[in-house]
Amino acid sequence: MQELLNLFSTNRSIFDLLFKLFAIVISILYLIYAFIVLRQSRLMLRAIEETGGTAIRFISIIQVFLAIFLILLSFGII
Repeated sequence: MQELLNLFSTNRSIFDLLFKLFAIVISILYLIYAFIVLRQSRLMLRAIEETGGTAIRFISIIQVFLAIFLILLSFGII
């Protein structure tokens, strides 16, 4: 929490601040996208009963974990 409070009080350049905010916003948007893809793949697998459903579901879950990792990495940059 202290890092977030110190974000605006340090003597960093405006470009550095904008880059970090951009990284956080894009990471959050990617997380939303990953959850939508996960939901859509589950609905698709329910509609068509394919044998390769576990691979598709696994890739969707990996994508959600990657998005969470990117958000944590973005906050770590701050």
